Order: sequence, then structure tokens, then C-alpha cells
Amino acid sequence: METTNIQSAYILTGSNSKFKLDFQKELKFRLFGQTPVSGSYIEITPEQFDEDDIALKFKSLPFLSEYRLFVLRDCNTLSADKLACIANYLEQPTPTTILLMLFDKIDKRSSFYKSIAKLNKNYIIEKDNTDDKNIVSIIKELAINKEISISDVAAKELAARLGNDEQKLSNAISVLAQAYGSNANIGIKQVTSNITQQANPKYWELVSAISKKDLNEALRVFNITKHNQDDSAFVFGLITMISNKIVNLLTVKGLKDNGFSQKEIAEYLKENPYKTKFTMQEASYFSYSQLKEALKSLTEIELCFKTSSINLLVFEQFIIKICS
Repeated sequence: METTNIQSAYILTGSNSKFKLDFQKELKFRLFGQTPVSGSYIEITPEQFDEDDIALKFKSLPFLSEYRLFVLRDCNTLSADKLACIANYLEQPTPTTILLMLFDKIDKRSSFYKSIAKLNKNYIIEKDNTDDKNIVSIIKELAINKEISISDVAAKELAARLGNDEQKLSNAISVLAQAYGSNANIGIKQVTSNITQQANPKYWELVSAISKKDLNEALRVFNITKHNQDDSAFVFGLITMISNKIVNLLTVKGLKDNGFSQKEIAEYLKENPYKTKFTMQEASYFSYSQLKEALKSLTEIELCFKTSSINLLVFEQFIIKICS
């Protein structure tokens, strides 16, 4: 995706949330490199979408960068009128403005879909999760990458609990690897004891926001996710995932500072080099002392919650501190 081939709009739809996240990261990196300048990267929620001034925002020119990227989330909740406003804008888009729209699903019978398809079919990118017949082999591969093994029955149970989203499955495998150690053989009992039914899909979004030191996004996701959750499962699940991420960032930061290349780090971590590129970028946002202090704080929070009542304000304060 070179900048010379950038389109005016990318409309991502389908159930593969990992693909959407990776696509957004790649697009952002292609447009702005390591860090976007102020005002060049703008996220808009349905609540912030104002038909009276949105077209003017799209048509405004960038100040300190070549492009402006607008990310529109939860587009399924936009009204037909608001979608029509976007379709009208795309008839004569501003060359320096890029729209990234995220849908769970688009009705191909809708006026919006027909309008966009008529303008440029390449605007619409549909990507669903892997089908069921391949998911067991994918889970087994994820387990091997974490130096554990998992039985077919346990893999099917994991897929039944979390669906086919590879990001959620990868997070679950990380939890199992941490709980039982390397070379562990994971059976159905370990899965049912450690992986809750339909783990909240916002968990990894929060971890991602923290990894980018995006305080506003982290607090937004945290406040959405904490409602209607069992406090203990919610907090301990987040502690595990954020701890894993911080250890990952420390490892990557250490390897990079010791002269390891992106390819060498990917081989060491047994992961895709493309994923490693973004982890290296995230690691650059933090100092060693910040990451080590964050791990220490998580340990203290976990101990506190195990010995007394859970106060989610404490966790919110942790998010503010690590993202500052």
C-alpha cells in the first residue's frame, strides 16, 4: 500500500476484527510513518458525526502533513442520512483526505452500498474470519508459537467459546501459556477453567490503545467495557492481557537496543515480521522505567484486589498513568 496508490476511501466490512486493526495500523503507518503530526489523524464516533460540518472537515486541507486520515468507527449505527452525506462527499473527494470506515456488515441492498459500488468498487473491502473447518489447525499453530500444545477437543471448545476471531484466540492461548507454562499439554479442562464464554471483544482494543499511549481511546474503551461486567473477571482478565503486552514490549525493546533487526526479533518471538514492526513502534513510545513501573503497579493492583474489594477507579488511574 504505497502512498502513490492510496484511495480516497477504505470501507472495511466483515467479521475479521484483526484484519481491520492490522489494516488501520498499516494505512496509518504508510501515511504518517512512526507518529502522525497533530491534526492529521482523526477518529470520529457515530455520536460525533455532525452532518452540518462533516463535509467541511473532510474538505479541509492538512496543515503539517501530506494527508489527513479520518477513521469512522461503528458505522453500522450511522443513519441512512449520514451515510448518504458520506456517499455524496465521495463523488468529489478531497485528494488529501482519506476516509477509513469500519462496518460489521453492510447491507448490499442499501442505497449507501449501491452508491459506493457505483463510484468505486475497490473502496469496499470485505473480510470474514476463517471458516470453522480450518480453525482447529490455526489454534494448534497459535499454541505451538507459544510453546504449548492443545488437543483437538480443547481447540474446538476454545473456538466455541470465543468464535473464529484470531486475535481473541491468540490472546486466549497467551493466557493458557502463562497459566500452565511452556511445554504444557492443554486439554478441555484447562480451557473451561481459564477461558470464559465469549470473552469481551473490547479487551484487546483497550490493550491496543494503551500500547499506543492513546489515553482518550483507552478511557473510552475502558468505560464502555466495564459496564455489565463481573468486576473480578473483568479486572483479572485485563491484568493478564496488559501484563503479557508489557512483557512483550520490554522484550522487543531490549532486542532492538541490542542490535536485533525486525526480522531477527520476529524469528525470536516466532511471529509474523509485519506484526513485529508495529510492536517495535509501540515499544518506542515507552522507556524501560515506564514499562517496569507499569508491571510493578499491575502486580500491586492484583494483590490489592485479591485481598480487598475491587475498586475500578484504581485501574482507571493506572491507565491514566501509563498513557501519560
